[in-house]
Amino acid sequence: IEMSTGIQKYIPITKITYKITTGSAKTKFYRVHLGLFDSEGKENLLREDNIQGLNSVLSSGSLSSMDTVKRPYTVQHSFDSDDTKFGIFVWRWNWIDQEDDILIMKPSGEEVKLFRRMEGKSSGRDYENYAKDVIKGLTAELIDLDFGFRSFNAGNAGYTYYGKADSTVATFDAIETKEKRIISPFMKLSRIFNGWNISKNNALTMIQDLRDRYKYDFFNPEILAQTEELFFYNMNINFFVKPEGLNYLMNTKEEKIRKNWENYVRYGNTENKIDRLIRLIISYKRHKEKNNKERMAELGLSIMKTLENNLSVKGFLSMFGGGRYALAIGKIEGYRVGDEKGDEGLISNSIGREGTEGLLGPLGTMQGELGMSNGEFFLSWILGRVI
Repeated sequence: IEMSTGIQKYIPITKITYKITTGSAKTKFYRVHLGLFDSEGKENLLREDNIQGLNSVLSSGSLSSMDTVKRPYTVQHSFDSDDTKFGIFVWRWNWIDQEDDILIMKPSGEEVKLFRRMEGKSSGRDYENYAKDVIKGLTAELIDLDFGFRSFNAGNAGYTYYGKADSTVATFDAIETKEKRIISPFMKLSRIFNGWNISKNNALTMIQDLRDRYKYDFFNPEILAQTEELFFYNMNINFFVKPEGLNYLMNTKEEKIRKNWENYVRYGNTENKIDRLIRLIISYKRHKEKNNKERMAELGLSIMKTLENNLSVKGFLSMFGGGRYALAIGKIEGYRVGDEKGDEGLISNSIGREGTEGLLGPLGTMQGELGMSNGEFFLSWILGRVI
């Protein structure tokens, strides 16, 4: 279901679109090795069978022959998505909320149930698609032809010619047991700044803004000493909260939560915000007892965003038990003009636990086991994405 309204006079002026997507999808995924060795480095004894099965699929269009060679993973989705887009001239805003129940059936017959909630928002400037619509609009006026403007429904503005975007993406992943219990809740929040290009001075200003916001030096300004400007840049800060971190917060006494808030809050009088945080935590506990996964996810993400919006990075981690159970790290990607290693990404200083173990969450771990891309595993081609 999609509803939209807008204002235009020869050229597009403003438009708002609201789209609801509800449905299901099923994917059969075959992990077939065609090389001389399999993924474990052992001799691939099924290589000829795999090649013959794949050849049969390509020639007949049927998967029946492949099923006799290799049983597939079956991935079933049941999803709901709300997507709101708003634009005025070249400026764009996008908000998206998604929930997805995922059932994975392994070749062995084992079933794994997963749940994900994603909340994202993005804002930016899209000159490229707006210019295309202006040209089409003026041309249509001259030849008396009606058509729909498309620029307001385009993707992330930071991927367009001289465009830029600021985005926030938060996810809550969990496993659902056969008894309908929600276990291993894993949360991640990313702030992403991307665009066509950015000057060295503006990039350094962005680094300073991040330092002021989080009270932590994620990036040393010296890393851009040889850089003149960045093309196709992506600067991001990522927060990871393991299941133990969320459990730690839920078991922390209210007095300690308020004390941590006072010690690490970035602004002045925020008493109403800490009161709201306490209410969110109490509500999360109540819905956890009921195994209400939708409300658990919604409340969990609200808690994480409230802490990230108001506390320093050290305060954020302290709420979740410190570096044992949480991590904050950033990265700068893109081509750095003037730097001999300009095509290599720059990893920031990190605060929290070291290593990558447990940082993928239950969905990321299962995606890695299957070897599927993000677009395939998370149905980006249907549900859309912020970035």
